[in-house]
Amino acid sequence: MRTITTILFFFYLSFVNSQVAICGESDQEIFQRFYANQPQNTTNTTYDATTKYVFNVKFHVVYNDNGTTRTNSLGEPGIPIGFDEIMNAIRDLNVAFNQFNIYFKYRGFDQINDTNFLELETNEEMNDLRSIYSTQNCINLFIVNGTVNGAVARTQFLDDNWFIRKWTLCHELGHFFGLQHVFASYNGVCENAPRFSDEIGFNANTAGDGIVDTHAWGNTLENNFIDCNYVGGAVDCDNRAIMPVILTTENNFYIDGPPRNNFLAIEPYYTNCQPIFTPGQGRRMRSAITGYWAASFAALMTSVESLYEPFEVIGFGGNRIISVHDNGDGSGFVCRDLKIKHRFQKGFDYVFPDNDGVTDLINWNPDQVPENSNHYFNYTVIINQIDPANAMTILLDTRGQHCEFEEFVSGQDVITDYLGSYVFTVEEWDSLKVQDPNLYDYLQKNKYHIIKKVTDKGTIYQVTIYKQ
Repeated sequence: MRTITTILFFFYLSFVNSQVAICGESDQEIFQRFYANQPQNTTNTTYDATTKYVFNVKFHVVYNDNGTTRTNSLGEPGIPIGFDEIMNAIRDLNVAFNQFNIYFKYRGFDQINDTNFLELETNEEMNDLRSIYSTQNCINLFIVNGTVNGAVARTQFLDDNWFIRKWTLCHELGHFFGLQHVFASYNGVCENAPRFSDEIGFNANTAGDGIVDTHAWGNTLENNFIDCNYVGGAVDCDNRAIMPVILTTENNFYIDGPPRNNFLAIEPYYTNCQPIFTPGQGRRMRSAITGYWAASFAALMTSVESLYEPFEVIGFGGNRIISVHDNGDGSGFVCRDLKIKHRFQKGFDYVFPDNDGVTDLINWNPDQVPENSNHYFNYTVIINQIDPANAMTILLDTRGQHCEFEEFVSGQDVITDYLGSYVFTVEEWDSLKVQDPNLYDYLQKNKYHIIKKVTDKGTIYQVTIYKQ
């Protein structure tokens, strides 16, 4: 499987723009790999738009050999990449791709302690990193600190400063699913402005990126935006006007402005405008998934049901104490009823109908990491992006008990000659005394001692003894 996925994922070096060399992927290589043996006009073909494709994603963050720093050869320390940054990445992917019924299941992240791979200078280094550290049956994304063979990102490999940008991550995964840059051209043939097949100069289905509803790449007047809406003025390479808005009845595509705010462009000039994929790009990606490389893509997929499953299951103790044992060393061994906390990945609108009546929230948005920890029985979850009318059941097994050590922090000794007597003395113990391993040696002889010890979590251990 590794050999097949290596062929699928790797593309040769191509510089996009000398000033903003964002991506190192070659459009010609992408075309040859995905579409050379298929009809070029994949935009207008009939295809299955409803089947849901769910891909496993595993993240790998490269560190220095010492496992604590990420400083590269230029002395740059790198930016912190941890759980929050990874969760934001899985969120951004799902929010951008879900509209095409393409989903991503978070399979965790790990740390690679290998300075040799902190910067990737050659194709061989990229292949070695992928070969050594990839997790099978996953899309593996590697976050480095520095060059990715002359670029800042190449499909699976991303510099940390660019990994945290929604545009870069979605751009690279667009390549992964067969998208070319919107400014692509072949053999010097540029894409013309006309979008209708009966217009003179129409070549949008065979030139550029081969997708009709991404505009031709125009001149600098593409910067004519008002409130993120293109207002016209740009022209193509043959001086044809690129129109602001086009609604075609021929293919039912809605085209709004030139492609500079597209995910497959150079990173948007308009930082306040959200980058987009077009419907045609969605068709292209889905066609790639079911095309020549279908078997390779299928090996990376999982079930739709997996999206409903928590990515983390944590057992913890409830409020019901089952047993307490004094270890004699200042601590107690406490067993409680078992409770389970489930955590779910970002990127979806979750609804937990059975949370009504418990303290867990019912509704969660794509920016949140949902947590459920107050159920003793199975409960249901709805993901609106999958099916707002369908609830899946989360199985919950709370049989058993959760046991852990707890430190005694205070105590009390009620001392009396006879149990039930009204004559007694009370001695309060601080943490030093209650943790003293020789405590019982110091108790008064020929007395009853009603001893109570309290742990740092409020658990009470009580015992009555007679000290001879």
